[in-house]
Amino acid sequence: MLPASRIPPPVIILNLHIIYVFIHFYFAVQKDITGPSERGFMDTIHARLKRYRQQRGLTIQEVSSRTGIPASTYKEWENGRQIRGEPYLLLAEVYQVSIQELITGQKNKSTSLLARFDLLEAEIQNIKTELISYL
Repeated sequence: MLPASRIPPPVIILNLHIIYVFIHFYFAVQKDITGPSERGFMDTIHARLKRYRQQRGLTIQEVSSRTGIPASTYKEWENGRQIRGEPYLLLAEVYQVSIQELITGQKNKSTSLLARFDLLEAEIQNIKTELISYL
């Protein structure tokens, strides 16, 4: 245990915490801007279709009935057949993702960054409240 004279005051602890939060946020943003996709590789739209369907617990027949796309056609898309036409909006609605995410596998970075800024603001507010309680 540190002697009382060596215990850092709450303000120093709070400043270190704020620095930690900003460093963490900075590297998270850098990863979003420059790094690979969140899965670590660029998967194909065919793999994303299958993954989204499985994540939502849907069968090929259920996707077919929700979109009006024949089940056999959809199954061929999941297996790598070229997608013709413009089914992207229907599929994005069924899977509740943006068209950008459906096609590229990348979430909208501006939305992601705004959400992180909101979290950062909330964390700073919590730190301020904690600091006030020490004073």
